[in-house]
Amino acid sequence: MPILVTNQSFQDMFGTTRSYLKSNVGDDNTASINIQESIQVISGNGNSLTNNVSTDIMTFLGGDFEEEGFRANDTVVIVVYNVNTGNTISTKTTTIDYVVGDTMKVASTSANWYELPDEAVSITTSRARESMMLDVNMVANGSAGSEFSLIDGEVTRFNFDLTGGGTAFTGVQIGNKSGSYDVTASMTLTSSAGASTREYTMTLRFTQIGLYNSNLFSFGNCVKLYAGMSWSSLAGEPFGQTIDVFNDDADTGWFNQGFNSSVIDATLVQGITTLAYDSVTTGQFVIDSASNDYAIGSAYISGSDSYYKIQPESQTNLTMIVSSSIPVNGVPNQSALNPDGAGYTIELTSLATVGTQRTVGFTFTPNSAFTTFMSSQTEGNRTFYVWMKFGNVNVLVFSGQLSSAPVVVGTINMNATNYIDHSQNSPSDEDTTLSVTGYTGNVEDDFGFVAKWLWIKKATVSYVRVGIRAYNSSTEESFMLQQTSFSLNNIPQTGPLDSYVLNLTAPINTELPTTSNKIEATLINDNSINTAIEYGVKLYYPYLYNWRYWIAQANANGDFYPNNQTQNWVPYGNTGTWGLQSIVEYDLNGSAYQYTDDITILNYDSDANIVQDIQLFRNDPLTNVNVIIEGEMMRVVATHTLTSGTWSESSVWGMITIEPTASSPRWLSSTAIDFDGSLLNPLTPLTGLRCDLTFPSTNVARLECFFDPTKINLTNGVKFTTKIKGCIWP
Repeated sequence: MPILVTNQSFQDMFGTTRSYLKSNVGDDNTASINIQESIQVISGNGNSLTNNVSTDIMTFLGGDFEEEGFRANDTVVIVVYNVNTGNTISTKTTTIDYVVGDTMKVASTSANWYELPDEAVSITTSRARESMMLDVNMVANGSAGSEFSLIDGEVTRFNFDLTGGGTAFTGVQIGNKSGSYDVTASMTLTSSAGASTREYTMTLRFTQIGLYNSNLFSFGNCVKLYAGMSWSSLAGEPFGQTIDVFNDDADTGWFNQGFNSSVIDATLVQGITTLAYDSVTTGQFVIDSASNDYAIGSAYISGSDSYYKIQPESQTNLTMIVSSSIPVNGVPNQSALNPDGAGYTIELTSLATVGTQRTVGFTFTPNSAFTTFMSSQTEGNRTFYVWMKFGNVNVLVFSGQLSSAPVVVGTINMNATNYIDHSQNSPSDEDTTLSVTGYTGNVEDDFGFVAKWLWIKKATVSYVRVGIRAYNSSTEESFMLQQTSFSLNNIPQTGPLDSYVLNLTAPINTELPTTSNKIEATLINDNSINTAIEYGVKLYYPYLYNWRYWIAQANANGDFYPNNQTQNWVPYGNTGTWGLQSIVEYDLNGSAYQYTDDITILNYDSDANIVQDIQLFRNDPLTNVNVIIEGEMMRVVATHTLTSGTWSESSVWGMITIEPTASSPRWLSSTAIDFDGSLLNPLTPLTGLRCDLTFPSTNVARLECFFDPTKINLTNGVKFTTKIKGCIWP
């Protein structure tokens, strides 16, 4: 064949190279296609070349000399050879007088011609084809496909001028670009295998289509790359092109699919409930995946044909896409800009891993043109997607309408607020009529924040957000450290008060035992505080005072750069005018209301009256070793000695914790929470379900539990901590 695809490879964003396309919607890909190009015909394989010596005319039965690239004045070499041995029988060099379809006249033909079945003839010119028109598209697997886009029927077309010499050629795109996302096409002349054959590598960079139409991937369907090549023998010729198409089947998927055929290795635990088109949105989402390959992407999905179909701009600009991108700490991912200059940035501010659960912090920042553009769109035409790629799945973490963030006009008048600690582990502990503010705790403490308020009947509310933020009392700067959102958009209002029927939950602390009451947040009705025209709402929000000093908190203010921009909350709570706040926000009839409360975080060992000591013992026989003996059950003993006063045995509680150094997850054995039976926990009670607590003397409290080193990563060592809480009597 004169045009022959000899090899192909596809590279994904993680650098993995395959011989076929494996991609999800919104992913960037690079295809490398190796091509041999020559102007040549060979007899055989169903083609027959005849030769009239008297007229110097050759006839190509079943073929077309023009489509094969031969033109008048070309110099051709006619070789007759033995097909079994490859030995040349005769060689004739001549020039072409004219070519018309299957007929070619030359100045003089070869006196010898081939005899079947042992002989054949090849006719070759060393001149290269001078141009190539390339159509790039995505078409259905299993089909021949065409150049016409599945989005809007437009053709993504490139012209290659191969006459300028050199080895590098760039395709120039012509026509409307809305048939696809941005595509770049280039070719490199890699070698000339003899005078008559050229070898090119064609490189295509493209974004996987499918955002507009999930049906392309339904019932095992998917789409593949189509690269239709029309090679012109002479530059500018509108006829006689040599056609070749690459359209090998692919393995591609939509959101929440493991490509087309892979086992899904990532699932959504908690998504993004709301995104504002007119203000900065910060928050978190949670994905369960064991994969360490991840990327983030986002795009606008217009519902208006006149906006995104048959346009000079590509879908890259029209969707303002951030194609699946590996995030860099502290570097926002900038979207493409639409024709109005509208765009945004989306930044991953944190990624915490506990087991296989990934809690991802993000900041979404629209530019002013984006706000103007979205404001002009009709209700329902602000559809937006955000996805997080883990492993083989693009998990859709937001799929809905962008909303307007109402201006904060007032303070939430709380009926009650309270904080409950680790030992208060019953749902009844959440009931409160108190108004406790300004709570204090230590790093690694887990708390539950309880808030109650009233909504007037028939009030419209779309969201409730709760979290912890760092706040500068002097400059009023702030940034979120942790946040959870509840969406009320699809909840009915019923009853005499036209109240929302609330029973919402959201996972929070996946590293706590399942027996803890502080692993999920709740938003429910509280009828105990109802009035004649108002109904009660109760929010319960558990959280950990974060200690993760090794995980970046990229959205932290520059005051904490470079060493303290981590998820350890202590610097944000005691550095200059910076402090920590609980924050609750909701919108009410189109206006935003907010509640904040200053909270205090102390470091480890903040009580100078308690001297702590942790020791390791070999369990059998019980021997103090203070080193980890791999593969052998051990015992952890934590002693807490008062320098003055005595312990109140009835109210003291405590825990021992362990984590791999600068890693996750963190495990605990508690005197207040039952062991949940996890086979992964390296800390287990000596007896029963709780950590052992004894008082060898009135001023000494001792915690003990078993430690199994086989259940934790010891590569970089491990970190033990201990804490004790409760009443201390002087």
